[in-house]
Amino acid sequence: MMKSLLRLPVVVAAILGLSTACQTAPDEAASEAQLAWTSTLDANARASDRIVNGDRSTLAQWPYIAVLRHETRSGRLQYFCGGTFVARRWVLTAAHCFEGESRRLEGRWEWSPRAKLEVVGGTDDLGAGDGAVFEVDSVMIHPDYKPTMEVSPGVWEGSENDVALVRIGRTWTGQLARLSSGGPSDSDANGARAFVAGFGKQADSGAQARLETFRIGATDRTGQAGSRYLYHAMLPMKPPEVCGAQYADLAYDGSTQICAGRKFGGTDSCQGDSGGPLVALDASERTYQVGIVSYGFECAAAKSEGVYTRVSPYRDWIETTARGAMFVDADPEQVFVATAETMEAMARVLGPTRDRIDLTVTQEGEGANAALNIAVTPKIDGRLIVFELENSGRINTYFPNDRTPEDSAIVKAGQTIRLPEVPWMVIPPAEGGATVYAFVIPESVSFAGDLLPTPARMRTVAEEAQPEREPVDFATRMLTEVANRSSEGGLSDWAAATSTY
Repeated sequence: MMKSLLRLPVVVAAILGLSTACQTAPDEAASEAQLAWTSTLDANARASDRIVNGDRSTLAQWPYIAVLRHETRSGRLQYFCGGTFVARRWVLTAAHCFEGESRRLEGRWEWSPRAKLEVVGGTDDLGAGDGAVFEVDSVMIHPDYKPTMEVSPGVWEGSENDVALVRIGRTWTGQLARLSSGGPSDSDANGARAFVAGFGKQADSGAQARLETFRIGATDRTGQAGSRYLYHAMLPMKPPEVCGAQYADLAYDGSTQICAGRKFGGTDSCQGDSGGPLVALDASERTYQVGIVSYGFECAAAKSEGVYTRVSPYRDWIETTARGAMFVDADPEQVFVATAETMEAMARVLGPTRDRIDLTVTQEGEGANAALNIAVTPKIDGRLIVFELENSGRINTYFPNDRTPEDSAIVKAGQTIRLPEVPWMVIPPAEGGATVYAFVIPESVSFAGDLLPTPARMRTVAEEAQPEREPVDFATRMLTEVANRSSEGGLSDWAAATSTY
């Protein structure tokens, strides 16, 4: 049963009445600069795990981000939905952003605006007044769009085909979002990480849930949005079979939807982020869009991952409507989100490599004075990762850590790493026992940085801060795929060992 569906646009009140004219000038060809696929996220953005409770982002990270706005009767500019520039004259967004000013007629949706609709691009600060503003000529809502509906008291069905295209009246000259062609590019099947950005609310309740009012540049005009500034988040995607089971009562369709988020909440998109992008990274750390913010429960609530419209099934419709949209067959990044199921899968699949690494875990002292000593000696070159998985489900990262530069995590055969690395640091044994995992992986592969490294027990990541534990099948799929693409092929440059106490 669904409590409430809140990935809806910020409500626009008392908007002006206005008719619109549709221009039909042909689209212009993309420039060489637009065709160059260069958009990426820097290290700080890739490590971010918040949008609700969020981290500020920059236009350099999201150069193709767009935001929709109306003008209210008071003259205030209301920013209510996100989007992405996907062609020189087209913005990709969510169909539900136009609820209240669209209706279904003879098998299609007709948009009847009650106020002038504008798209703003080229800014990460809506109050700066430095963005490019485009009047909207027309809105094309997918003909098979079905809104979220309450089918009986307290029982909801999620939306279907929640996608729309907005045609702007003049040319966008900035970068364009690349769109996933599907297949291996849609890396949610492996439980990979994704990123979401927008100007939506920072919380579902309390002071941060209020819309933010701000002056726009040096003018006397005011704007209102969930957030004046652009925020982003890193979210683990959930495989279709996991989301399908969780959202079975909402008619969730894994072929046209993606869900992403954390079991214990705290990280999510929110109202006003609707229509914005869910992106993945390729092996060159370039972004490409896999989803569109669609719906969810209360923002960042426990066990209520957000639902996103999967972009790839709509390729034909997008390319037919928005000439110049660019779909890519991406080679997804080789990054693991450090979860219990990932470690268990790696240890199982890499079992035959046990003779390539020596791991010893000893304990000295008793009671409050007890401490662990860990020694790892790989017999192959590569990147060394040492985790501890407590029986309670908590994950601790021991190597690399804050005292270990990135380069020091690359080890040579025969090199011994001893933990803790300095005499005055102590690793207390976990109450209830634990398993220590040591992995040597190819240099080209890494773990997602959100769980690394900053020690707290040397680094304790509380269970509520971890992605949800799921059946290990998808983690095994990801590992197998990455292993098959490793530098030597197969498992020849991988090693794993475990020690339980």
